[in-house]
Amino acid sequence: MKKEVVRVWKSRSGITLVELLVTLAVAMLLGTGIYQVFAGTVRSYSTNEALARLQEDGRMALAFLRSEIQGAGYLGCLSDPDTVESGLNNPDFFAVNFTRGIYGLEASAENTWRDSAGEVSPTATGLNAMALDPPPLTGSDILVIRGMLPIGQPMTLTGSMDSDGNFTVDSLPEGLLQEDGGDILMVADCHTAVIFQTTSCSDTGVIARGPTSDLVPGNASVPLAGGFSTGAEVFVPQTQIFYVANDPITNIPSLFSMSRPTRSLADLVISGVDNFQVRYGVDTNGDGMVNGYVNANAVTDWGRVLSVRFGLLLRTPLISDPNAPADAGTYDVSGNGATDFTAPGDRRMRMVFSGTVGLRNRIR
Repeated sequence: MKKEVVRVWKSRSGITLVELLVTLAVAMLLGTGIYQVFAGTVRSYSTNEALARLQEDGRMALAFLRSEIQGAGYLGCLSDPDTVESGLNNPDFFAVNFTRGIYGLEASAENTWRDSAGEVSPTATGLNAMALDPPPLTGSDILVIRGMLPIGQPMTLTGSMDSDGNFTVDSLPEGLLQEDGGDILMVADCHTAVIFQTTSCSDTGVIARGPTSDLVPGNASVPLAGGFSTGAEVFVPQTQIFYVANDPITNIPSLFSMSRPTRSLADLVISGVDNFQVRYGVDTNGDGMVNGYVNANAVTDWGRVLSVRFGLLLRTPLISDPNAPADAGTYDVSGNGATDFTAPGDRRMRMVFSGTVGLRNRIR
């Protein structure tokens, strides 16, 4: 019986050049397609992330400003700022001038701002009193809100003032007041209030005040000595100043908040703010309703301001995609129909956020 032999023929010629070129071409097409899909996905993700961050920052800014504006002019259980008496050497001391619970400056010409009294510059009395650090950028408004430092429960008198105007409170928030004095406080009941500067404060809650010569602004006298008794409340007044400045660290225009008289440097609120505009709802006929919104330089009586309308123009960080559309558009930030900001033609996304807030301490 013959054994059957099976032969296997192997080709030694391999693939041809044409086949190789076809294979490379197909692979290149597939690779290019995959790269384009990947690059498009990355760009889309980057754009969506920047847009989400922009919207989140805008919502945070709106919520923060609404909360601060609503509390403008808060005086405890008082409702009339005319009942507040100043015992300071300078009754118009900027940080605690509660005749203007809300106040503002309108961005005017280059490096100037304006209120109804006229034009001011960063070195003039109005802005100099604010001592803004970092300095404000031109083109954006400045908003000033006066209220009380949130410390939880206010301090409460445990007895009547003595003949020198000293008194004792039930508790002192830790680290709030200086032992050697200099803090500005307001003591109030539901009939009147007095703003004064402390001369000393003990850890037992004894607060002293009196005429001073080494404090600024200092006390002119001891007002209403013995005029407040058990149950009167003690607050820490503060002035919040909102404005746009370049961040000293990143050099990015941002919204800052300066607290007076407690802070010497402004706090960053939101980064990437190109413009900030504020208009004020004024009651012109005394009926307790807003008759129109005007800029700060048109407000002649800040006691008639019942609401605030504000706008913020936020921007994203610079988008690296060279195919992203350039932004050279104009933006109406204040909502009055006029252009407040013209984009420089960069490849950032921008969005206007706006809100209208009533002053709950003035609306009846």
